[in-house]
Amino acid sequence: MTWRGQSSPPDRIFSALVYLLPIIRALPFGLTLLGAIPVLGQVLFLAIGPFLTLYAFLSGTIPFFDLIVFFALYLGVVRNSRFSYFLRYNVMQALLIGFAVSIVAILTGILGLAGGGLIVQTLYTATFIAALGASTYSLVRSATGTFPELPVISDAAYQYIGR
Repeated sequence: MTWRGQSSPPDRIFSALVYLLPIIRALPFGLTLLGAIPVLGQVLFLAIGPFLTLYAFLSGTIPFFDLIVFFALYLGVVRNSRFSYFLRYNVMQALLIGFAVSIVAILTGILGLAGGGLIVQTLYTATFIAALGASTYSLVRSATGTFPELPVISDAAYQYIGR
């Protein structure tokens, strides 16, 4: 879609990297699946290992690191019209995927479903697969310079960023 402008290589790289955040946020939900399919875990950790190590270190060192990252991306990139539409759209979409994962975490915590029942594990696995699939798809699409289209999430990002 050319009416939204072109994407530069730095925009593509940062747009792709920002999708690692929802993957990291969803990792605790996928521990059962990654334990059942060790090859998937090895491939995933090989792909995001350095970023995951850095993120875990900073999360353990800096209080409220997740909140700081959210506001830095939201206020510094999404709300900043000096950045390209492509970058702002992808950052907003990654934040929305992470937000959806956080909603599941909050609801399971409030409802006391943090146990290991079959229904809870199914919900956790579905959340992990959905977040991993959406993030991976979006990462690849943004790395190639095309806009990733996800139902509901893309519509929300389009409405928020505007045309």
